[in-house]
Amino acid sequence: MGRLYVVPTPVGNLEDMTFRAIRILKEADLILAEDTRTSGILLKHFEIKNAMQSYHKFNEHKTVEGIINRLKAGETIALVSDAGTPGISDPGFLVVRECVKNDIEVQCLPGATAFVPALVASGLPDERFCFEGFLPQKKGRMTRLNGLVEETRTMIFYESPYRLVKTLTQFAEIFGPERQVSVCREISKIHEESVRGTLQEVIAHFTATEREERLSLYWQEKKIEVINSKQIKTMKKVVLFSLCAAAVLASCNNAGQNKDALKLQNDSLMIELSNRDAELDEIMGAFNEIQEGFREINEAENRVDLTGDAIENKSSADKIKEDIRFISEKLKSNREQIAKLEEQLKNSNYQSAQLKKAIKNLTAQLEEKQRQIETLQAELASKNIRIAELDEAVSDLNKNVDQLTAENEAKTKTVAAQDKALNTAWYVFGTKSELKDQKILNRGDVLKDNEFNKDYFTEIDIRKDKEIKLYSKRATLLTTHPAGSYELAKDDKGQLTLKITNPNQFWSVSRYLVIQVR
Repeated sequence: MGRLYVVPTPVGNLEDMTFRAIRILKEADLILAEDTRTSGILLKHFEIKNAMQSYHKFNEHKTVEGIINRLKAGETIALVSDAGTPGISDPGFLVVRECVKNDIEVQCLPGATAFVPALVASGLPDERFCFEGFLPQKKGRMTRLNGLVEETRTMIFYESPYRLVKTLTQFAEIFGPERQVSVCREISKIHEESVRGTLQEVIAHFTATEREERLSLYWQEKKIEVINSKQIKTMKKVVLFSLCAAAVLASCNNAGQNKDALKLQNDSLMIELSNRDAELDEIMGAFNEIQEGFREINEAENRVDLTGDAIENKSSADKIKEDIRFISEKLKSNREQIAKLEEQLKNSNYQSAQLKKAIKNLTAQLEEKQRQIETLQAELASKNIRIAELDEAVSDLNKNVDQLTAENEAKTKTVAAQDKALNTAWYVFGTKSELKDQKILNRGDVLKDNEFNKDYFTEIDIRKDKEIKLYSKRATLLTTHPAGSYELAKDDKGQLTLKITNPNQFWSVSRYLVIQVR
């Protein structure tokens, strides 16, 4: 049976990586990473070259079974997230739970976790606290917050910097503007900052100090290649127009209100605009990856030629098989990307009918490509060309049969060895002097000397051997065995025989039996 290591990684400063964490990652057969690109930078820094596999919230349900099987096969696997301790607002819970269900050992290394230094440095009471992590973005958010109104312990939340002011404002509405708060960011980094005070004071701080920074992030020129730049520009204009209209409307309706209040509202709207723009960029990046996948599929399709001349020689047929396999893999990758994109849009504040329509079109395109590949596979079959992946599947099945056979043999041997160990005991009988000579008896104590001669004992099977002839008329059991589980019976000559009437009870205290005879 293998072992799963949960390995914390630095939340900022790479010097926070522990020596043990580096060693475990170097020794692991496989490293599960939330993002292989992010973790790849960390591993490269510490010269760790072990195999990596992606493990994130979008694929953990699909991959966990395979991970458990590898652990059962004896592999050592390490789990890391982008930063901090896996399982704390990061993937990890599911695989740990399955390991526990399957009696697989799990070890979690101590190390970096963002909320611990933030809590300790906050100046707020830390002897009792509750960790809430990320709040729901929409459904259930207010229910969760209202349920915490009576909470007296220090509460810990995670939040995106783009939603910070909005969340703090909600906190002020529910917990009161005078509630003490500490906002910690850039933990362990050069610009680490903890802003402390009342909710009202902290809101004012971030509103004043971050306005220009956030607006500049929005207005800087974007250089992301999109599927349809005209369509995306239209989307951004719609967002800008709707938010600006809201600002104008608010200004008209509240013309008589305090200017500072209007400024705060307008700033909040601009922050929301920046937030939506960032979300849109992330979504468009996913679109680009999917579109690039379709481009590669089209190129591979153009290379596939099923005419008679193209498949006459083995090399050409092998090339066709390789292209077909490549297309299948890209289709699978695109399907996963589309699912991820749908999840992003579902959890995003940015809701657009145009985006939903674009995703629908991508899904239709994917299904069409799938039908095409099935047609190609049928044509290959009609020309007696076996797809490489099918050959590999058969080969893998044969390997699996051999592996299972070997595993069954090994398990049979293991079970036999374990069964023997569970039912083996050792006995010895002799005079007092003989037992002393073998260091079995020392100053009236039996088996207290670790150097006693184990070779002097006789091995028996407790299931079969239930009688021991002592060849003596007087005998005393020196080891502890429950009364009623045995008897000392005499034969016609007065010689004693130990008869074990209840083996399980007799051997329950000790598997060693020492008898002194005279």
